[in-house]
Amino acid sequence: MRKSYKKFMVKELEFISSTKQTIKGREWKDESRKEYKGIVQIVHGMQEHIGRYEDFATFLAKQGYIVVAHDQLGHGKTAKQKNEYGFFAPKNGWQYLVDDVHLLYKQEKEKYPEIPYFIFGHSMGSLIVRTYLIRYQDKLEGAILSGTSGQKSLLRTGILLTKLLKVFKGQKYKSELMEYLVTGSFNRKFKPNETNVDWISRDKDTIQFYLKDEDNGKKFTLQAYEDLLKGTLFLSKQKNINKTQDIPIVLFSGDKDPVGENAKGVIRVYHMLEKANLQDVTIRLFKDGRHEMLHEINKEEVYRFILNWIEKRIKVL
Repeated sequence: MRKSYKKFMVKELEFISSTKQTIKGREWKDESRKEYKGIVQIVHGMQEHIGRYEDFATFLAKQGYIVVAHDQLGHGKTAKQKNEYGFFAPKNGWQYLVDDVHLLYKQEKEKYPEIPYFIFGHSMGSLIVRTYLIRYQDKLEGAILSGTSGQKSLLRTGILLTKLLKVFKGQKYKSELMEYLVTGSFNRKFKPNETNVDWISRDKDTIQFYLKDEDNGKKFTLQAYEDLLKGTLFLSKQKNINKTQDIPIVLFSGDKDPVGENAKGVIRVYHMLEKANLQDVTIRLFKDGRHEMLHEINKEEVYRFILNWIEKRIKVL
């Protein structure tokens, strides 16, 4: 299926996951162009889908970039095929998420072998990208990490709890307790609250669009939470971070993002990457911004910041 938006096209794509499932995705590009500046691959966050990146992808496409993204296992159109929202795989789910990032990269790189390639990850997607940069050595010109987490405490406790609950409830059970423990505290930092997701953005329209979209907020299964916590634990260890591919990396976040502990966690990740002796690591904190800077009241400023960062890295190639 193709949708025309003036000069550029939005095309549906798909590939076969490491789990043998069909992964649904999308490509945005201006087909009137003879050459493209680069490719940006987007890895979305927890309990959302690639449709939420339409505005950002359109912005980049108009600037001469090809943008690709996929609905990850347990999310969006990929999950809808078998109604498996919030479930990655019976085991090794985190590794499958990481492998799928590589599979889409490989598919796009074969089509556009000479174009500079950047990868963007938001929230859980940023954790997946960080793991990908450790597990794979794909040729990349840079990585953009949005709303990442530097969580270190209580990860092992959370993993033990999910394993215990699975014994009694099964791996596909969706636990209110785990939802509360992982994300329940985020909204308490913002008062008065109008919704249960005020923590994602100050923009009221963003909040309403999020709540009205039935593909958002799908609860995770116990197995998915175990996978997420194990992935986060892996990234909490400096010995693993030391294996990160040495490419330009930028971290950005709102300084009121509870996922990043109001910037403390993001700064922690920045220092870990510095300690790994990476040559080009940048951090940007946006004043009063919450979790989703791409959907904040100053999103145009954020878009421009990302574009400028990418284009500066292309110039030095």
